[in-house]
Amino acid sequence: MSVYRVEASRNEAVGAATGTVNVLPTAVNFTGVVANGTSNWNSYRETDQDGNPVNYLRGRKLVGTPHSVPGHAAVVFERSEAGAAAHAEYTSVCLCDSVVLYEHQVKPSLQNDQVERLADWVGLTSYISDV
Repeated sequence: MSVYRVEASRNEAVGAATGTVNVLPTAVNFTGVVANGTSNWNSYRETDQDGNPVNYLRGRKLVGTPHSVPGHAAVVFERSEAGAAAHAEYTSVCLCDSVVLYEHQVKPSLQNDQVERLADWVGLTSYISDV
């Protein structure tokens, strides 16, 4: 299971908010307070020697694998709390053109990569619909 964190910014060329979906491990291995660490997600990203994005959450190092979604766009919706639960309204928060999958200390394994599996399914459905 994973937690999704969206970094959004305004893109005047597109006329809407665009962003990046960050897929974080559910259990952020927190074993105590780290000096100069923060308990919030930092939008600042470093890169490691291989060019992979590196970020920190609660003082713990997370290494990511970026994925683009060519020909597709991930749309992030937000549910309105007003009104009855059966008639909840959803509004588009932003369009995402990339997804970054993070893991603790090391680059995420391709065998446990949800984004790669999603891309495989999208490719398969495109092939089936073209037949």
